[in-house]
Amino acid sequence: MFLSKRPSGYYYIFYDKPDGKRCCVSTKAKKKSDAQKFLNDFQNNLRIASESKVIFTDLKSFSFEYLKFSEKFHTSKTHYMLKIILEQFEDHLGNPALNGITNRAGMLSACWANRLL
Repeated sequence: MFLSKRPSGYYYIFYDKPDGKRCCVSTKAKKKSDAQKFLNDFQNNLRIASESKVIFTDLKSFSFEYLKFSEKFHTSKTHYMLKIILEQFEDHLGNPALNGITNRAGMLSACWANRLL
């Protein structure tokens, strides 16, 4: 994790995600001292998030649990529609962790599923 100054004059934090991809986040600061404070806070937040006991769920297990819930509370037509949509979502994305699904991927899958229904 490191700070870098872009030609625009703003400092950015570059860090590696657990999946190996490098990301950057703007500090929205032009002074190095302000950027350094932001970096320290960012590191603390990342450390706290990594220490918290978060259970990562993949799409397939979430779909199974949600459909089990849906059976009890939704009509048969709604349950069937949800089942088809979640299956198409899995076919389109594979089986990623839920926190790895971006808005863009979700919207593309929703448009793709809409065409099939």
